[in-house]
Amino acid sequence: VLNTDLIKEKQLLKQQLKTLSSTKNYPTTEILVKIDSKTNTTLPVELSYIIENCGWYPSYDIRAKSINDPIEIIYKANVKQDSKVDWTNVKLTLSSANPNTSGLAPELIPYYMDFYSKPPTYKELEGNEISGTVYDGETGDPLPFTDVYIKGTTIGTTTDFDGKYSLLLPHKDVELVFSFVGYEVKTIKPLNTLLNVNLEPASSSLQEVVIVASNNNIDEFDDDFSGYRNVVTAIGSQELSKKGVSNAAKAKTQYKKSKISNLNLGKTDYQPTSVQFAIEKPYSIISDNKVYNVDMVSYLLPASYQYKTVPKINTNAYLIASISDWEKYSLLDGEANIFFENTYVGKTVLNLAEAEEQLEISLGVDKNIAIKREKVKELTSKKLLGSKREESITWKINIKNNKNSSIDIEVFDQIPVATTEDIKVELIEKSKAKFYQDTGELKWILKINPLYNTECNFQYLVKYPKNRKVFIE
Repeated sequence: VLNTDLIKEKQLLKQQLKTLSSTKNYPTTEILVKIDSKTNTTLPVELSYIIENCGWYPSYDIRAKSINDPIEIIYKANVKQDSKVDWTNVKLTLSSANPNTSGLAPELIPYYMDFYSKPPTYKELEGNEISGTVYDGETGDPLPFTDVYIKGTTIGTTTDFDGKYSLLLPHKDVELVFSFVGYEVKTIKPLNTLLNVNLEPASSSLQEVVIVASNNNIDEFDDDFSGYRNVVTAIGSQELSKKGVSNAAKAKTQYKKSKISNLNLGKTDYQPTSVQFAIEKPYSIISDNKVYNVDMVSYLLPASYQYKTVPKINTNAYLIASISDWEKYSLLDGEANIFFENTYVGKTVLNLAEAEEQLEISLGVDKNIAIKREKVKELTSKKLLGSKREESITWKINIKNNKNSSIDIEVFDQIPVATTEDIKVELIEKSKAKFYQDTGELKWILKINPLYNTECNFQYLVKYPKNRKVFIE
C-alpha cells in the first residue's frame, strides 16, 4: 500500500534538492546616472525597471443573494514573482491593456439537413473544465507553480504542489499555454478534458534583467514632495503580454474611484489604452513563484436576472445575470467563483470577447425549476405520398416553477434547416415562439408565476424522396 504522505514528502525533498543543486549566480546591473545642473539642487529620482519573472491574472468572486438584489463582483488579482528579491509590504500597481459561461449555459448548433447527414450531437465537457498534470520533461517530476492560461486571454491558473491544474474553458476552440521559468513554453490545443504536459528545460540561460532609467520633471511633484511615491516594482511586460496584459510601469494619470463600489480596496486609473489598479493596502509577495491573492476592488452592480434553458441538450435552467455599462468597470477575462442565495454553486468564466451591450454572467443551475421535453407520439407520424416520404414530429416542453417568486425564462429549441431543394422542412406550429429561419432556432420568452407550470409546443414537417435516407432526430 502506497503511503501518500511519504510520496509527497519525497517529492518535496526532491524539489528542494533540485533547487539547491541548480542554484545560479544571477546577473546584477549597476546604473550610473549623470545629471547636468546649473545650480545646486536636491530632487527625487525615480527608477523604473522591467523584469520578466513575475506576472498576474484576474479572478472573481460573484455573489447574488436573490434575483431581486444587485450582484456583487469582487475583483481579485493572482500575483506571483520569482525576481530573486522579496517584495515586503509594497504597494502594488497592476496594469492591463486591451481587455479583450460548470455554469455555462449550452448553445444550440444549427442542423443543416442533407441526405445521410446526421443531427448535431451535444457531448458536454465536465462543466467545460480541463485538468491535468505538468511534468519536468527530463526527470518526470511534477512542476509546481507552472503558469497555465488560455492564449490571447487573461483566463489562467497555476499548478499546485503536485503539478496538477484545472481550468474552466469559455468554449472548446482554445489553445492552452504552459510556461515555467527556465523551461520552454508549450502551446497546446486540448482535444479532451484531460491534458498532461511535459515541459523541457530551456536550452539557453536566463537573460539579464532589463533596466530602464527615467528622469522625472520636478514640476510633477508638490513643493514638499508629498506627491512623490517610490516605485517599488513593476510587473514584467513579457509575462503580462503572454496573458493579454501590458506592463505595469507605464503611464501615470489621475486616479478615479469606481462609481459603484462597496469596498475601498484600491483605486482605478483609466487610460485610453490601459487601466491600472493601485492597491492601497501593502502586500508582501515572496520571490517563490507562488500565487498570492490580492483584493483589488469590489463592485455592487444593478443587474437583471433571467433564466435560460435548452432542453434538447439538457433540462437544466441556468440563471443569467445581465449587467449594463459593464465596460466602465475595467473587467478582464477570468475564472469566477459563483455564490447564489449564500451558497457556493460552482465556477463560471467571464468571457468578455463575446459580451455585447450587456455582460451576461451565468450563475449556474437552479434546481427549483423543473423542465421536461418529450415527443408527442399521437402527433408524430410517417407517410408515403407517391415518390415522397413525409414525416411529422411534435415536441412538448413542460416548465414548472417551484420557487416562491415569479421567473423570466428563455426557452430554446430547433428544427432542421434543409440544404438541398429535394428536402423540404416546414414549421407547422410554434406556439408564440420567435423563429429564426436561417438557423432553425426557436425561442420562447416566458414569465411563469410561483408554483405554476407552462408548456411550449412545436411541430414541423419534413418531406424528402422515399429512396433517400434522412436522419431527423
